[in-house]
Amino acid sequence: MFFNSPDFHKKNLLKWAKNHKIDFPSTPEELEHLQVLDVRLKGLTKLPKEINCLTGLLEINLEFNQLSELPWEFANLKKLKIINLCHNKFVDVPGVICHLPSIEVLNMESNSIKKITPVIAQLESLIELNFSFNHLNELPEEIGHLKHLVRLNLAANNISQLPSSMHKLYNLVELKLWKNNITELPDFIKELPNLKIVELETDIGKINQQLIAASINDDMLKAELLITMGADVNHKWLNFGNLPFTTPLFEARSIEMIQLLLKHGANPNLKRELPKPTSIKVWESEKNSSGFETFLTKKHPIEIAKFIKTLNL
Repeated sequence: MFFNSPDFHKKNLLKWAKNHKIDFPSTPEELEHLQVLDVRLKGLTKLPKEINCLTGLLEINLEFNQLSELPWEFANLKKLKIINLCHNKFVDVPGVICHLPSIEVLNMESNSIKKITPVIAQLESLIELNFSFNHLNELPEEIGHLKHLVRLNLAANNISQLPSSMHKLYNLVELKLWKNNITELPDFIKELPNLKIVELETDIGKINQQLIAASINDDMLKAELLITMGADVNHKWLNFGNLPFTTPLFEARSIEMIQLLLKHGANPNLKRELPKPTSIKVWESEKNSSGFETFLTKKHPIEIAKFIKTLNL
């Protein structure tokens, strides 16, 4: 019985957060009052089932991880309104999400989703839905049940036809469809009473950000595709994390990605300011007297550092 106690689960969750350097409450008693959880860029392949202890959670950001599923205990987070799962490894919409009818924003941009489950119709509170940069060929008719939807992003998929049920999306204001196989909008979309923004022209800024995401995930196929789509290999994603900016080359995690980016003109000498150290003590080996770094001077894994020394840069 002790091992199934709420306090035991909460302590396990605190231990998990500490191991992954996640900003978390310091005591079990505070967990139920946590409303926003930011777990970006932690290399997570799964979430602990103890996540169900966060019963007061309103928003969770799991962007830039390696997640392909969510634990069923996630369904206990009944107050959730905003879920960000973009830049992960999902091949479909996690079924557990459809048990959370209070969700208003669901972001699944840049995964590997080929089909949207019809059960998504249960998410009747959805206001914003983002499935851009996936592998969708079609939408389910059930999407017409999402009558509170205001913003729908389907950019960069393989959709050639929109379901007629979308004529029920009376509250839709913004629809993004660029980089699909749709050449002309059907009349039932043109007649939506509140639709003000329809994007059919490519958003090159978003494609540039996707190249950085592909570099972070070491996704060579996607990086090559984005470059053919016109992505800028020197694009600066401003205010990325605690840095003034990042670029695809700064985020490259493999020799192959570095070679690809350099081949297409990535500048290894772009200079960015280093964040000020948060701790008082800084080891001598960690000091950088200039306060700046380039791709060439930043710290790399040994095999990449050796490779860079062989380049004439």
